Amino acid sequence: MMTPSTSARRQYFELFLASLIGLYFELLIVRWLAAEVRIFSYFKNFTMMAAFMGLGVGFAFARRTRDYRDWFVPLLLLYVPVVLIVSQQTGLRPIIVPEGTEYIWRASDLPVVASVIVFALILLLFFILTMLLFVVLGQLTGKLMLGRPPLSAYVVNLLGSLAGIWLFSGLSYLSTSPWLWFGLGLVLLLYFLRDSVRRLTVNAAAAVVIVGVLALSQGATLWSPYYRINVFPLRLAGVPVSDPVQSGYELYANQVAHEDAVNLSDAQLAAHPEYADILGVYRNLYNLPYAFKEPQKILIVGSGLGNDIAAALRHDVQQVDAVEIDPMIHQLGLQLHPERPYASPSVHVIIDDARSYLEKTTQTYDMIVFGILDSQTLLSGMSSVRLDNFVYTIESLQQARDRLAPGGLIALTFNVERPFIKQRISQILTEVFGVPPYQLLVNRTRWNLFVAGSTLSPDQVQALCVQKGCTMEAVDSGAPVPVATDDWPYLYLERRDVPISYWVVLLVVVIIAWRSWRVAFTAERGLDWHFFLLGAAFLLIEFKIITELALLFGSTWIVNSIAVSAVLVMVLLANLVVARLQRVNLNSLYILLVITLVLGWLTPLRILLPLGGLERLLGAVLLTGLPLFFASMIFSASLKRAPDVTRVFGSNFFGSAVGGVLEYASLALGISALYVIGAVLYIVSWIVRPRLR
Repeated sequence: MMTPSTSARRQYFELFLASLIGLYFELLIVRWLAAEVRIFSYFKNFTMMAAFMGLGVGFAFARRTRDYRDWFVPLLLLYVPVVLIVSQQTGLRPIIVPEGTEYIWRASDLPVVASVIVFALILLLFFILTMLLFVVLGQLTGKLMLGRPPLSAYVVNLLGSLAGIWLFSGLSYLSTSPWLWFGLGLVLLLYFLRDSVRRLTVNAAAAVVIVGVLALSQGATLWSPYYRINVFPLRLAGVPVSDPVQSGYELYANQVAHEDAVNLSDAQLAAHPEYADILGVYRNLYNLPYAFKEPQKILIVGSGLGNDIAAALRHDVQQVDAVEIDPMIHQLGLQLHPERPYASPSVHVIIDDARSYLEKTTQTYDMIVFGILDSQTLLSGMSSVRLDNFVYTIESLQQARDRLAPGGLIALTFNVERPFIKQRISQILTEVFGVPPYQLLVNRTRWNLFVAGSTLSPDQVQALCVQKGCTMEAVDSGAPVPVATDDWPYLYLERRDVPISYWVVLLVVVIIAWRSWRVAFTAERGLDWHFFLLGAAFLLIEFKIITELALLFGSTWIVNSIAVSAVLVMVLLANLVVARLQRVNLNSLYILLVITLVLGWLTPLRILLPLGGLERLLGAVLLTGLPLFFASMIFSASLKRAPDVTRVFGSNFFGSAVGGVLEYASLALGISALYVIGAVLYIVSWIVRPRLR
């Protein structure tokens, strides 16, 4: 016979497991959907908002007698094929995004009305499907929190969430595939369906089908910690597909052409003179920086498959430090590049984020080459910042300038698809170096090489271009565009505003939120506006902190996982403190929170960059930890007195979804403005909070 203490331990264990499963599937769906349906590579936090909305509805349904846990596997059995079918149909084709002020690689040019309709329908389909999945997980977690002391249940929920983060992070680190991700998550979920042999058998059979479909659709796809990767034999215009071992390969990241590994050696061109014309264009692209200088020691930022390294070795560079963020892309370059540049003893490989390395290194270089860094993904699931955005800011280029030896130069190559991007890069380099860079267009391409710090005269560069197959472009004298900074790092956004595509996202979320709110919350158990506002404000602060921690310590997947975990740990500590205190003065906590938010707004984390590792860490803990701590204490103190924990969490998750919408304000106002918006929301929550006894 089960004793009350045994029953309580079992319920806490099941709450821990349900919380683990909830965050595990949230991270899984956010990453997998973005890789399969490319539009969500640029709108990842849309998937996160759908998950939050579903969790909110699920918690609101926790007191219903009907149990929805049977629905998760059947819903997933529908969800997975729909995603794979849409992926197969859209795959390598241009994606449908309304034309606006943001540039997205390989987007369609449909008429505005048509693109808005198609875009909205795709968003609507996946928002509803994703939300339904998390309604089930939210209700499961909410039911397990019923009857437990709120703070104790919240602690267990946080611990389970932390475990979910690191379980999925570990699978990402090991470069595992989605069939394993889903398989492990479904095995854990089947624990909650064990009370009926029939129920367990049916759901286990459906889970096997899901995993089988994913495994069979895998093909030759690889999964790095950042990307879905496909590698094909090299296909160049005018050059038939030949032996890739000799010619090279092309790599697609999240189903977009990302980079090539091309054999541009003297031996290859001599053996295939019929391809010399097209290969000569590639060769010019990578060789051009060395017409400005004969360096002995260089840094390559974004070394990828190794073309930039091969070019350096062809010019007898004695030391090549190569920084690449993705370990799998580096391994593919090591194995597949025909010239084997990574095998050279002159090459030192650093697997790290470019900003992180530039800040940590004490080396100086004759030349710093910025390779092809056009990312096809966002920094994290709760961010509008792309993985490469912090590389092309004024602060980043200043760091690179400071790593140059006397007489050194920066060579930055970029596939310029929009004039404003070219102008922005030129303005940034002009501000950093005090004079405009040389801006060279490689003939018969859209590739521009920006050279800053060169001692060559314009006449010398003009003569050089005649020899090397490039055109020296005049500095753009048009109206200046906003330059990218660490506070506004949006390289691909023409101006400070919210593009039409984000307004469509906003419309979809608001419509579904309104309808879901009407369904989930009755007149007797309405939305708790205090906890709703706490959820919206906390998400804005969390986004700003995670984004700035990535800037401070690197935009790698491990830093992102640690940052999210640190947020949860701070919440956990605040919860434990509140649990031990007999009385908590909420007014004092609100005052301290507003003060720390103002301090965080006035002193952005980037001021810590010059500090050493330990000092930087302590400063980051102080600036980011205190607002999180006081905000979490307010939530826990309010939760401690809340009569209905499921209504509280339902309202809080709804607020988090709305906070995800408000995060788009950073596109117009900058990341630091999110602290201001968050502070306003907290003050409003202070005003509307119920009187707690």
